[in-house]
Amino acid sequence: MASQFVHLHTHSHYSFLEGLIDPVTLARKAAEWRMPAIALSDHASLTGAIPFYQACLKEGVKPILGLEVDCGVPVGLKLRFPGVGNAHPHGRLVLLALNLAGWRSLCRLSSQVLGGSITWLPFETLAGESNNLICLTGGRASLLDQLVHGGQDGLAAAWLGALQSCFPGGLYVELQKGSQIGDHYWALQLASLGRKIKLPVVASGDAYYEEPSESQLQRLVTAIRLNRPVRDLDREA
Repeated sequence: MASQFVHLHTHSHYSFLEGLIDPVTLARKAAEWRMPAIALSDHASLTGAIPFYQACLKEGVKPILGLEVDCGVPVGLKLRFPGVGNAHPHGRLVLLALNLAGWRSLCRLSSQVLGGSITWLPFETLAGESNNLICLTGGRASLLDQLVHGGQDGLAAAWLGALQSCFPGGLYVELQKGSQIGDHYWALQLASLGRKIKLPVVASGDAYYEEPSESQLQRLVTAIRLNRPVRDLDREA
């Protein structure tokens, strides 16, 4: 029987110093898991998209091309996060292409991030490319999760409203549940907020590697990227 779960938030080794899995291997694993489709959503980069797409077709799996980006907030929406810089608040989003026009939008957004002077997208830039894209709210590293964890449900709803205006009918509240204490509670809080403003929810794994045995290697590359000792990382960094 085919799996009813489809990974929509994954990283290959083209998410530099974040992911470990080869995009071709990702396609092969999806076929082994009998998934009808799978997405590749590397951070800022589309380098692995073509080999991933070709490998999925070879394996009989529907490829979904995506991109994980850091996005700022609209001009006029004031978000405050205690203890961190607030000049330009931004957080993760996952964008999935619906068609060829959506793929072209992903290419332009990736080029803007990789070739620009800042590593995050202004909200207005994203809004200009939002047609033909689906947006997931981004999981643990998202602005939405930060706001809900901070008890700022009003601002969280305002942020979702801004995203909803960009992606009418194409915005999903992303729920992630790992091994941290409280994950289940926060997933319920996010789902409840989504229901209040009539947004659908989607579960994701935010996958970075193939086998559980690779978790320590992924922590090592994260420590290198952050220039911090491994012992100082959060348990699920």
